[in-house]
Amino acid sequence: ETIKTRQINEPITWASSDEDIRTLMKEKSAFSVQSLFSSENMDAMDRMAKAIVKADNIEIIGMGGSGIIAEYLFKELLRYGKKASLFSDPYMKVHSSVGRHEGDICIAISCSGTNNDVLTTVNRAKKDGKKIYSITNNGDSTLAGMSETYVKSGTVTGFMDEGNAFSRLSQFAAVNMITLKTALNLGRDSDEYKWNFEESSNYHNF
Repeated sequence: ETIKTRQINEPITWASSDEDIRTLMKEKSAFSVQSLFSSENMDAMDRMAKAIVKADNIEIIGMGGSGIIAEYLFKELLRYGKKASLFSDPYMKVHSSVGRHEGDICIAISCSGTNNDVLTTVNRAKKDGKKIYSITNNGDSTLAGMSETYVKSGTVTGFMDEGNAFSRLSQFAAVNMITLKTALNLGRDSDEYKWNFEESSNYHNF
């Protein structure tokens, strides 16, 4: 076992020194993002981007801590010119079924892939005819099994063995890659899209 592997697996505790924390945070953060870019994940992110391009509406689901990533994806897709809806509790989905069309897609974000509220909302989306895509730590989870494809975010032990904080870094990177691929697919052959995107980006950067 290498020193870096020990650092990635070593939890940060109350007794960790400042130097330990600096080293562990650096190695864990880097690993959580680097592990995202496996060939399987790159293929999954490419498939998700292509599905987003074709969809009239993208429903995004994220509860609790995953809601942060869901909101980021929602805002980025709006900026990139796609119609999107954000659901942060299961009751919102029940009230939103009217006006949705079969063929729209749903992207769910859940570290465990077993959150009951997420699964309830995803089941509702599936009944409405949506294809499910997901970002999750757990490739063996119910959520991953329901998905057309899923991106596996990195799992690294964090403070007192809590690992989701580092998963969020991986998930932010996944959103950036998915939305970049979406923009490239939309804009490669469209000067109008490129112009609109540049105008939107000018406002976004203020």
